[in-house]
Amino acid sequence: MYCGVPEEDPDKLVALILAGGQSSRMGKDKGTLEYDGKPWIVKAADLCASVKLSVFYSINPSQQEQYRSFLSVEKIIVDAIDVKGPLAGLLSFYIQHPETDVLLLPCDMIQLDKTVLEKLIQSYEISSIGHDIIVFRYEDETIEPMPGIYTKEALKKLYWLYAAGELKKHSLKYCIEISNSDFLLIEPEQMKIFKNANTPEDLV
Repeated sequence: MYCGVPEEDPDKLVALILAGGQSSRMGKDKGTLEYDGKPWIVKAADLCASVKLSVFYSINPSQQEQYRSFLSVEKIIVDAIDVKGPLAGLLSFYIQHPETDVLLLPCDMIQLDKTVLEKLIQSYEISSIGHDIIVFRYEDETIEPMPGIYTKEALKKLYWLYAAGELKKHSLKYCIEISNSDFLLIEPEQMKIFKNANTPEDLV
């Protein structure tokens, strides 16, 4: 299976940005915190737009009023799956857009740069051996689920396992492990840019 983006179908791959969930450790909704004068979720959207991806936003029901005040309503995906964590956003997106591949990105990787997304997309475009998920991992083989590309084939499989009550764990790492996944190496000098900002101390 070739999972690249054909020229006649430029929106086969889109970005889905996770707004940050409950952000309990940060003390405030992370997607609305500002970095370089922009809310984190807008900064992440700008990064995805720089690699020519259309952008959608994943939020939970309690965040609707806040995010609808400054994001395009038609681009907001509200969690509709009863699981915790990023999988809820992914599967909720799949329900609405079952023919679309997803580059999944959290809003709180505020040091992430364009070169990382370009490397991920390049691997996606040239893959010819049927990988359903493409993510990064560290030298010790620890998986970094985001940013990552999750194809419609992967999402279809995961959704039906969930619907059948056969998805044993709801973590993205588990989903990656049971899928036909490809891995890109995180170099030691890149480790800082893959760090999530989870607490106020992470911003210092």
